[in-house]
Amino acid sequence: MKKLDCFILLWLISTLACSFPVVGQDPAKTLPATPDQVISDLISDNETKSRNAALQIRNSADQNWLPRLGPLLESPQGRSRQIVTMLVLGVYPDKAFDFFSEAALSKSVFAREAAMYGFARVSAPTVVEPLFTGTVDPDDTVRNAALRGLQLICRPNGAQLFTALQTSLESPLTNRHPAEQKLQSQLSDLDFSRYSQQWKSVWQDLVSRETILSIQSRYLDSVKDPSVAAALKKSFESNNSWAAKPLHQKNLNYNFSMVNLVAGSSKEISISATPEEIARTRFLGYDLDRAVQLRLALDLWLQAPHLYTKSAQISDGKLLVEIDLDGSPGLLAGVGLLNISYWQSRVSSGRSGSLAFDAKTGAWLSEDVKDSNAKVVWTAKSSFEKENAGLQPISISIQMPEGQVGAKRYDLEFKAEFTNTSGIHHLTRATMHEKKKDETGDLPPELRALAELTLSTDKPTTE
Repeated sequence: MKKLDCFILLWLISTLACSFPVVGQDPAKTLPATPDQVISDLISDNETKSRNAALQIRNSADQNWLPRLGPLLESPQGRSRQIVTMLVLGVYPDKAFDFFSEAALSKSVFAREAAMYGFARVSAPTVVEPLFTGTVDPDDTVRNAALRGLQLICRPNGAQLFTALQTSLESPLTNRHPAEQKLQSQLSDLDFSRYSQQWKSVWQDLVSRETILSIQSRYLDSVKDPSVAAALKKSFESNNSWAAKPLHQKNLNYNFSMVNLVAGSSKEISISATPEEIARTRFLGYDLDRAVQLRLALDLWLQAPHLYTKSAQISDGKLLVEIDLDGSPGLLAGVGLLNISYWQSRVSSGRSGSLAFDAKTGAWLSEDVKDSNAKVVWTAKSSFEKENAGLQPISISIQMPEGQVGAKRYDLEFKAEFTNTSGIHHLTRATMHEKKKDETGDLPPELRALAELTLSTDKPTTE
């Protein structure tokens, strides 16, 4: 659900179209159309008629148009719903919530779906309740629209944020959606007895650090075995410092370089991020402290143990957690930073997994993920420095026998190396190798992509 669907794309196109005057037509020579004709023209396939009708409604801003626009949301034609939604949001912002609230009660799936998209763009805390109601709608289309709407409430402007992070400029983080705080409160207390599976695909894009901690606490209260509960609590505490949207108290400034050896291309990026910018970037699915594209099964589980846990037990000094990955957003590993990546591999075929932790320290040791045929599609292992408690890994190695890069699949091996500088756990180097075979057997892995990161604890001078 990361990418906006065609509904929103066409919506934006329609918005732009209505922002420009009609060329080649003299309003003084045009007879005023009847209200019925205006509505008919508005949803006409004739773009000129549709644009003129939208302009007439916009310029008049007469609220008597609203009762005529409402029934158009029940149309199976997506274009009609897009135009109406755009008009109401742009022309009647103070009436938009009531307008979409009425649509949300319609028997028409199309109207209820449009209402969810409309709510997400109404700048008011009141939209949280109807969006949550939409997540338990009988129709899957409406539920998905409601989940997308909740995502939009949390998502910052990626283009502006990325530019600010790479230019040492102040990021535009002040204009948060007024419903965001209420949304986090609702998520922390949500009853997942209905349609819990659907939340997996969007959960990591919705939750803040505070919500994650609240959910972990609620989950621990539900565990009946005291020894298992204690081990789970230790695993949460040990790994929350580096996984599942950890909070940073210091600025993060570094230079990142990466090379795609196959394509012969390279990229150098400088990052200057405040703690708040780091936290906001995580809502876009990127972790500036990791830098590389890396989403572990561990991350998914830590953020939502109530959604993923199938069982947990202690065996041979280890805490073993079996998880259900069906419906999850998939796992990622690759060389890259923000929305730029080289040899990023996505594994979306995982259906079940097993996490292993040291029962005493809670340190994450490994994870295995299998597909629906019980075939291993992802294996990750960690290593630690012997001198310290070993709670934050100094390296993570991942095996992906059928890692997907673009439309092709490869036998891949990814490794990320980390260190701690002035209390910041961060990446230093990452590699992606491809494994190949010939008639003689296995060949030495071939390096495909490489990344290196140099951290600075000093805030760079603004150019």
